[in-house]
Order: sequence, then structure tokens, then C-alpha cells
Amino acid sequence: MKYRGVAYYPEYWPEARWAEDIRLMRAAKINLVRVGEFAWTAMEPREGEFTLDWLHRLVSRMDDAGIGVMLCTPTATPPAWLTDQYPETQLVRENGTRATHGRRRHYCPTHPVFRAHSRRITEELSRAFGGYANVPAWQLDNEFGPEMSFCHCEHCQAQFRVWLQRRYGTLEGLNDAWATRFWSMTFTDWGQVRLGENDFYSATLLDSRRFWSDSFVDFAREQAEIIRAHDPDALVTTNGMGPLFDPINYYDLFDFLDVAPDDLYFDIGTMDTDVAAMNIYRNYKPGKAFWINETGSGALSADKVPTPGQLRAWAFSALAHGCEAYTIFRWRTCLSGQEQELQGVLEYSGKPRRRYAAIQALFTELEALWPRFADAPLPTAEVAMISDYDVMWGYLASRINVHVDYLKTFYALHKCFFDRNVPVDVIPPARDLSGYKVVVLPSLMMVDGDLAARLRTFVADGGVVLSLPQLACRDRNDNYLPACAPVGLTDLFGLRVEAGTYLTNYSGPEQALWVPEANCAKETPAVRLDLPGSAVTGHTRSWMEDVELEGGTALGTFTDNDYAGCPFLVAKATGRGTTLYAAAYPDPALLAALVEHTLAVAHVASGPATPPWVEVIPRGAYTFVINHTAEPVDVPLAGGEAIVGTYTDGVARLGGHGVCVVIS
Repeated sequence: MKYRGVAYYPEYWPEARWAEDIRLMRAAKINLVRVGEFAWTAMEPREGEFTLDWLHRLVSRMDDAGIGVMLCTPTATPPAWLTDQYPETQLVRENGTRATHGRRRHYCPTHPVFRAHSRRITEELSRAFGGYANVPAWQLDNEFGPEMSFCHCEHCQAQFRVWLQRRYGTLEGLNDAWATRFWSMTFTDWGQVRLGENDFYSATLLDSRRFWSDSFVDFAREQAEIIRAHDPDALVTTNGMGPLFDPINYYDLFDFLDVAPDDLYFDIGTMDTDVAAMNIYRNYKPGKAFWINETGSGALSADKVPTPGQLRAWAFSALAHGCEAYTIFRWRTCLSGQEQELQGVLEYSGKPRRRYAAIQALFTELEALWPRFADAPLPTAEVAMISDYDVMWGYLASRINVHVDYLKTFYALHKCFFDRNVPVDVIPPARDLSGYKVVVLPSLMMVDGDLAARLRTFVADGGVVLSLPQLACRDRNDNYLPACAPVGLTDLFGLRVEAGTYLTNYSGPEQALWVPEANCAKETPAVRLDLPGSAVTGHTRSWMEDVELEGGTALGTFTDNDYAGCPFLVAKATGRGTTLYAAAYPDPALLAALVEHTLAVAHVASGPATPPWVEVIPRGAYTFVINHTAEPVDVPLAGGEAIVGTYTDGVARLGGHGVCVVIS
């Protein structure tokens, strides 16, 4: 790794301790510390009174030790004096109650008073530290987002109306776009329009999501511009979350930042979703390595504790997927506060024990290996999955997400490629498709004309498109389109979706909406797929569609209920390519069969067959094999020599949580 880092909180510990911390960091091959994101009070203990001498001493001492500093703006934790003197800067929850001091991100991101204080502290910091050669990067805030709540204060309500006026022009335009005629929702004055709550129109909730996202993006942009004015050579970024983090459109956020870092705690998700996160972050800034600004070395809030082998496997997976900065949260376990159970590299006592030894061994190995990978190309993929924030927000804003669960569906699709060791890029709808062989549309219910045209070109040129249900059925305001789906693409997919139905449960005599779900028999309509070389049977869930063929060919049909004999999987050849459309959400076995068939049609080879949770990741001339299980495994590879691990007779031999890197 280029940067091997830790989150460090010098404001919390006695300055007399710094020398020992720096000595231990150097011994552990740490070359970057992330500092300051929660230190506003230490920087500005009273309004307008700045005390930055301690930070100057810290940055200088790190410079003397050859350690870089990622400075953070401290706006995630406004100090008590600000909260006390300016209570109007506190966010207001959906129920009308105002947040109080005691947590973090209790601010309203649009309020002019809070923004003025944020500009001032950012200006002071960037002016004071913009000249330090060992400050290679700045982090804005910490995990932007509605940690306590989205803000519903009256200032946000007024700003929301301004935002809507820019988007729709007139009140009539808003009413038309939101289709407010149902339930007499039509607005006759701008003052009647408020941010979405609970059971509002989905169009209202969708635009509320857009507004809140834009508010955080604008807040970040303001800080970035201030820092760049004083430190133009430094990288400016912030730490994201996810895999897919729904409160903020990260394509907008990272567009004007220099690098895309994730806070990726590998034990929060399963390994396939961890890989999804890395595939997503690698594609926020195409062609650039991504960073991990936070990951753990111990228990996360008293939960699972990783072994040293797991820590090493996770880090090598990050390196394989294109990461160049790997920062541990945090250096030392805190004695107090909201995160005192989140274990640091050092113990409460400050002593280096098992976690320190594991990180020291890992970072020593990564330091030695980095020269080999500094110029290695990033991983490339023949498969792209399209991620659209409007679609994600549209599902979250509407009732159907209770049944469909858009994010669960997205990750289930991604796991099918992960299980086959097939690299995947996760890209926005506007990204170029021409370098891929397969494009996956995970229920992309909003499709603009530009994407539709590029999908046609992609297929005509030989590409394969796989779509799950509900393709191109809604407009950009989350309203259903008054036509058969996929609107504008029926000829490309060779079908018309005439109707659809939910599958949560059936209407038997013992059924009722208020019957507990555990007592409800679930209807899971059966499906038969007649694919080349085999027939696959399975079941569907959540939603199914009544499809009429219009030039397409049914490769699978429903075999029971009123849809028996109706198409389930429809294929249509156009030019040199093919589209595939699934008319229901399949169970895992069916989904795997769909992905296998898609890859075969596109002539995309799966990676080496491995046991579950064993990754094979090609990166240029290097092939990484990573065993995320505790059991030893052997993985046949085409050829080369090992630079990490054991590779003999064409087989990578890995112990539990073992790693092998082969260069061809």
C-alpha cells in the first residue's frame, strides 16, 4: 500500500505520550495519520479563539518522523459552545423535535449560521497548514450524512422550496411533475410544500432525497473550495460509507473530489458485499485507485473479533481490487466516549499487544510489496452493473420496496459474479458502455432516452444485457408511466409487460393483512428454464410480471398459478448482441442460472472454480488468490511464479485465511 495509516486523536491523549506513539507508529511502518475530524473544541475552544499550536507541534513532529498527516475539517462534531449560543443550527427531526448536544452530526447542513462557522474553521485550518509538505491530503467532515436524522427545520423547508422552484419553475410545473391530483394533494401556494415525511407521495419523498443529498454535496463543495485556495497541491476528499450509501449521491460528491475513500469494516458485511463496496468505490473515480479511510483491527463495538489472518486477507483483497491507502480506525482504544468499545491498534493502556503485532506484520509486508504494485494497472472488468441513485431513492420512497428490497436484489446479483470470480464494475447510467461485454440492469425502473439509445448501440455491437423486472416503468418523479414496460425498449427486449402482481402471500381463507407474517404461507410460483444443455427449475419471489412476447423468445416459463405457461425469461437477438429479461425475482439457484447463461451468451469466462469465499482477482500481470475461510484450499492457476504465498505445480496452496499472489 502507498499509504498505511491510522486514525489518531492527539487532542485526547497527553502530549507527553506523542513521542511513544510516534516511535511505535514508525516501528509498525505507518506512514499516514488521520487527525482532527472530532477536534473542533481543541481547535476553537471559544468562538473566534483559535488554539492550533498543539496541532502545529503534532504535524511538525510527524514530519520529523517521516509520517504524513491527513488533516480533517472538524465539522462532524460542532462544539458545545456553538450548540449553546446558536441552537438554531441544530437539526430538526421529522417529528419536529430539535436535536441536542451529545452526539455528532447534530447540525443542519443548510443553516447559514452553521455554514458560516464551518467556513471559518476550514479557512483557519487550511491557511495554517496548507504549507506543510507532509500534509498530502485533507478529509472533509466525517461520513457526511443524516446520522441523527435528515433535517426538517424551517430553513430547510424554505430551501427545499427554492430547490423545487429551480427544478420545476412554477407551482403548476411542480404539481404536474408530482401528479398531485390524487387525494387533493394539489398545491396552490409554495408555502404549502414541505419536505416528505412518512406516507407522503413517493415523488415528494424522492425530491426530498435529492434535496438532502444536494445539501450535503454543496456543504462539502464549499469546504473543498476553501482548502484548495490555500493548499492547491493536496488531495481533497471525504470518507464515504456503503457499499451503496443511500442518503447521498456519491457520484455527485466524488465528482469534484480527488479520490474516493470508503470506511469499510469488513466484518459488517459478508465478503461479497465487501467486494461490492470496493467495485463501487473503484468506479467513483474511473482510472484512479480508491482508498479505505477506516477499517478495523479489533472488535467493532463489542462484536466479532477478526484474527490476524483475516486482517491480512482483507487487506490483500483491498490491494487486489485497487486500493492504495489503508487506514486503521483507530490507533488506541479510547478510555471514554461513545466508541470506547471499538478496539484500537493499542490497548486501553497504550501497550502494543496482539493487534499491534498483527498490524505491524501486515504493514511491514505491504510496505515491501508496494513498489511492485505502484504502477500496476487497476483491475478491469467485462461486466458492468448500473447503479442509479434516482432508482434507489425511488424504491426507498415507494411502498414496493417493502416487497422488492432494491439493495438486497442488487447485492444478490453482484454475489453471483463474486461466486464465479468474475470482475464487475459498478457504474452510473451515463458512463460509457463500450468496453464491456455484459451490462446488468438491476430493476432499473427509470431509463432516460440517452441510456436507451446507448443500450441499443451496445447490443447491436455484440453486447449482452441482463435485466431484472420493472425495467423502464417509471418517470424521474417515481410515477408509473402510462404504457407497457419497458417503455422505449420493448422492441430491444422483444416483449411487453402488460401487468404485474405482488407475491408476498396469497389470498387464502386463513390470510389477512394483520395476520403475523410467520403464520402466512408464502406463494412462490415455480419456474422452468430450458437453457442450452440443461433444464433448471426454481421459484420466484416478491413480484412477477405478465409478459407478452413481441419478437422475443421464451427461454423459461412459469409452471403454476394463473401465470402458468407465461414467459419468465425472454431472449431477443439484435445485431450481434442479445438481451435477456427476467419477468420475476428469482430464488438464488435461478438467479445463478441466469448469470451463468448470460456469461455464456456473452463469451465471458468465469474465473477459476473455487470453494465458497475464496477470491481470485486478476490485476494486470498479477493474480491474487485469497482464502477468506479458516480451512486450507488448493486453487489451480494457469502459470507463473509466486511473489506471496505458495504456488507449485500450477496450484496455489493456501492455508486458512491464506494469500497467494502469482505473477505471470
